[in-house]
Amino acid sequence: MRTLDGVPVRLADYRGKIVILNFWASWCTPCREGMADFQALYGACGEASGDLLVLAVDYLPLDAERDVRRFIDGFAAGGTPLTFPILFDTSDGAVAERYGVAPRGVKQAALPVSFFISRAGVLLAKVFGPVTGTLDAQLCAVEAAR
Repeated sequence: MRTLDGVPVRLADYRGKIVILNFWASWCTPCREGMADFQALYGACGEASGDLLVLAVDYLPLDAERDVRRFIDGFAAGGTPLTFPILFDTSDGAVAERYGVAPRGVKQAALPVSFFISRAGVLLAKVFGPVTGTLDAQLCAVEAAR
């Protein structure tokens, strides 16, 4: 994957942190709505301590970088910038395929999909659909699995 700035990123780079890996798209209403919750959680639990990381992976096969950037800019204009990393999947969806989100090259995908990963890199939960209102409970389950 790569960041908005084009920097390559691997999930293994974040071993030792709790990671929420969220596959989303800028056109997906539940995805868009969930960004505020992810930002609130990241701001409260991750930004200062560095112990929690939210990685939002845009499903690029069904989105456009310009639309992602427009969404992020609009979110910031609303008063709260997204401070967690926004990443891009490959143009053919290879990362989403690896995580079982969607087969490579499909023209549709059920989004959002969120993965809750322990500090040891163990997948503890995979949630299809919105996690709005359940993030705290999911995070507690990850914490309990230390």
